[in-house]
Amino acid sequence: LDTLKLPAYHLLDFSRYIPSRSMIASRGCPWKCTFCTEPDNFGSVRLRSVDSIVEEIELLHSMHAHTSFLFQDDILPLNKRRFSKLLAAFRALSFPIEWKCFSRVDLMDESLMAEMAASGCVQIRYGIESGSNETLKRIRKGFEIEDAFRVTELSTRHFASVHASFIWGYPFETVAQFEETLDWVEKFDAAGATVLLFEYSPLPGSALFRAHPGNRRFSRNDYSTFVVTGHEVVNADGSYVIRKPWEPMYELIENHPDIFSGFYHYESAEILKMRHRLERYYASRRTPARNTHDC
Repeated sequence: LDTLKLPAYHLLDFSRYIPSRSMIASRGCPWKCTFCTEPDNFGSVRLRSVDSIVEEIELLHSMHAHTSFLFQDDILPLNKRRFSKLLAAFRALSFPIEWKCFSRVDLMDESLMAEMAASGCVQIRYGIESGSNETLKRIRKGFEIEDAFRVTELSTRHFASVHASFIWGYPFETVAQFEETLDWVEKFDAAGATVLLFEYSPLPGSALFRAHPGNRRFSRNDYSTFVVTGHEVVNADGSYVIRKPWEPMYELIENHPDIFSGFYHYESAEILKMRHRLERYYASRRTPARNTHDC
């Protein structure tokens, strides 16, 4: 990856973007979660050098005084030796930074958390994906919910913001398994994590998509889930308007569900029950954001 040039940041109007700069320090993931496209898209893991990462951080700081960074890697702490060098490089910068990253709960321990926090980490994001151990086994997540909760709870003692994301609506999921997820969501929330719930979208190329090709729906009015063009309009009463110039984009999605399957959801009696149950759940909940680092 070091052979690639740094992005042409001088061409961007940074006033139009959120303060945290997104960065990528690696590509790929060695795990084989069945809902994910990573095994097919990127294959083996490739790592940028620590020097290359620091060069980009220093460039952004010199151009626009950026000190907040979000690493979009699937798992930033993947290679422990390299990650330790990266943390040391963060501490050696001539200016303090705050940064956020994604990781797996089964790669974390308290000593690593403390080292990350001392290097400026203010947010850790975990993909938990289900509160049902049976579901976790079927999607090949590689850990059980009890262990995920223990690590997440410990993380809240070290990081200002801890995200725990869950997926519901798998094509094989039962209402009972979905209720298990909601039960654990309550526990993660009470432990101080910012819980995010996402309805499953079948991603093209993923093992789960290949195993369950049918019975999918795309709703033009599901703005809360999909923003197709960025030019959609939501009226004060919640009604949804698609402007005519962008109508062909919706037609493209509807005409090619196997290509744009990520904009679709599965439809079944079980999933419909989950959707109604979740509406009642959300009606009694606050916004998931806990602090400014959740932005």
